[in-house]
Amino acid sequence: MSLTNPKSLVFYAAFLPQFIDPTRRVGPQLAELAAIWLVLGAANDTIWALLAGRLRPVLATRGQLRNRLSAGFMVGAGVGLALSRRT
Repeated sequence: MSLTNPKSLVFYAAFLPQFIDPTRRVGPQLAELAAIWLVLGAANDTIWALLAGRLRPVLATRGQLRNRLSAGFMVGAGVGLALSRRT
């Protein structure tokens, strides 16, 4: 699905070439990098899904806890933005 996303194509074009050895064939190297990227992405998504499945009962039964955690993160992000400087 990311192949149809223009941002993904720009990312791949900017990120992957630095790992290509110009003395070897480019196609197989790109295929290997794409396969590695696919495996890492699938593993990351799987870990997030399993973690969400485990935390669902805790967060579903404690709505007030979830709201307070979310509010705390938002306040923390706001304080971080307020204290940051423009460079």
